Amino acid sequence: MASPASPWILGRWRDLLLFIGPPALIIPSVLAAELLWSGKSIYALVMALGALGHHLPGMMRAYGDRALFLRFRTRLILAPLFLLALCAAFGLRAATLAPIVLLTYLWGVWHGLMQTHGFARIYDAKAGSFASLTAHLDRWMCIVWFGAGVLFSTSRMHHVLQKFYASGGPAIPFGAVEVTRSVWGALTVLVTVAWLVHLARAKRRGQPLNPVKLIFLATSIGFWWISNAVVDNLLVGLVLFEIFHDVQYLAIVWIYNRRRVETDSTVGRFTRFLFRDRRALVLLYVGLVFAYGALSFVPAIPGSTVSTLFTATLAASTLLHFYFDSFIWKVREKPTRVGLGLAGGDEIAGRGTRLGRWGTPALRWAALVVPAAFLAWSSAHPRLTQDESMRALGIAFPTYPLAQNNLAVFMLAHDDPAGAVRVARRVLAMQTGDADLERKARENLRWGLVSTGLLNLEHGRTREAEPLLREARGLDPQLATFLVQTARESTQRGDHRRAALLHRAVLIIEPNDRQLSREQLESARGTGS
Repeated sequence: MASPASPWILGRWRDLLLFIGPPALIIPSVLAAELLWSGKSIYALVMALGALGHHLPGMMRAYGDRALFLRFRTRLILAPLFLLALCAAFGLRAATLAPIVLLTYLWGVWHGLMQTHGFARIYDAKAGSFASLTAHLDRWMCIVWFGAGVLFSTSRMHHVLQKFYASGGPAIPFGAVEVTRSVWGALTVLVTVAWLVHLARAKRRGQPLNPVKLIFLATSIGFWWISNAVVDNLLVGLVLFEIFHDVQYLAIVWIYNRRRVETDSTVGRFTRFLFRDRRALVLLYVGLVFAYGALSFVPAIPGSTVSTLFTATLAASTLLHFYFDSFIWKVREKPTRVGLGLAGGDEIAGRGTRLGRWGTPALRWAALVVPAAFLAWSSAHPRLTQDESMRALGIAFPTYPLAQNNLAVFMLAHDDPAGAVRVARRVLAMQTGDADLERKARENLRWGLVSTGLLNLEHGRTREAEPLLREARGLDPQLATFLVQTARESTQRGDHRRAALLHRAVLIIEPNDRQLSREQLESARGTGS
C-alpha cells in the first residue's frame, strides 16, 4: 500500500519556519529593532533589501528559464521598456512619482494576496484537491480580507487618499469611504460564510482537504490584518508583512529552481550554477538579493535628471515584478507543478485563439494603463492644492496623528493659530510613541502659542497672552533669542510696529533678558497696541 502524500511543501518544520510561522519571529524582532532604530530607519532597510531585493529572483526566473523566455519573449522584452518609460514620464514631467507610488501600493496589495492564494493552491495540490470552486473561494477569501485590511485601516486609507490627492485627484467625501467600508464588510462576511459552508460540505463528502492550507490561510490573513488594521504605524505595518512576504518568496523561488536544475537540462547556465546542491550558494543567493536591494541606497541629487531617472527605474522594477509574477508562476500549468514537486497540471497549449492568447494579458495591462492614464490627466489638472488636501485629510481623519499634524500646519499657514494649538494638543495627547511626529507636533504647538500670544498682545489682551507665551518658552528655551533676532530683522525692514510687538513678547518670556538694549526696552514699553 502506498504511503499517503505529505501535506507539506518542504516538510513540517521547514514549512513552519519559512511559510507559516515567520510572524512569531517577525513581530518580536521588529519590536526589538524599534528600541534601537526609528520606524523610518527600519522601513528604509527592509523595503530596500527586502521589497526591492526580492524582485531579482523573479527576474532570474523570467530571463534564466529558456523555455519560459521563448514562450513569453514579447512580454519579457517590451514590458520593461514600457514600464520604465511610464515611470520616467511621471518623474520628469511633474517631478513627483505620487501616481506611481499609488499604483504600486494598490498593485502590491493584489500581489500579496495572490501570493497567498498561490501557496494555498500548492497546499491543495499536495492533498490532491483540484476543485475549481475551492480555488475560487480561496481567491475571494484573500481578496475580501486583504481589501478589508486596507479599507478598515486609518493609516492605509490616509496613505491612499494622500497619494490620490497628490496625483491631482478630486476630493472624495469621507461618507463615500464609510459606505464602501460597510459594503465591503458585508461582502467579507458573505464570502467567509460561503467559504466555511463549502469547507464543511467538502469534509462531509470525504473530499481531499489539506489542514496545513487552513493553518497557512489563517496565519497569512491574520498577519495581514494585524499589520494593517491593528498596527497604527504605516511604516511598521508595511515592514511586518513585507518581511513575511519576502521570506516566502525567496524560499519558494529557491526550491523551484533547485528542482528545475535537477530535472530539466534546458535551464540556463547561470541558473544551473547558482541553484546547485551547495548550501553555501544559499548565502550567495541571498547576497545577490541584498545587493540588488542596496541600489535604493544610492544617494539622490536634488533636481538631477539622472537621479529622477534612477528613481523611476526602481519604481519600474517594482511594477515589473508584480507583472511578471502574474503569469510566470501559474500553479495549474504542468511545468510549474513539476518545479514545485507536484503531480498533474495542464499542458501548455501550443496554439490557441487570439482572444485566449491576448485577452488575459490585455486585462492585466488595462489594470495599470487605465488608472495611470487617469492619474496622468488628473496630475495635469489638479483639483486640490497641497494645503486643501491637508485640510481635507485632517477633517476626514480626526484620530490619525499624521493627518492632524498636517492640519495644524495648514491652520498655521492660514492665520488660525488658535486652531493649530488645539489640534497640536490633541496630537500630543494621543501619545503615539513616534518621536519624530511628536517633535513636529510640539513645533506646531509652539508656533501656534507664539502666534496666538502675539495676536493677543496686538489687541491689548496682555493677560491672555502671558500664559501662552510662557508655555511656548517651556517648549523652546531658545525662543527669546529667536524672537529678538526676528525683531531686529523687522526693524531693518522698517516694520517698527512688529519689532516692538516682538520685544514685548520677549519681556514676558524673559523679563531679565540682557540682550535687549535700553532703546529696545523703551520701544517695547512705549509703543502701544
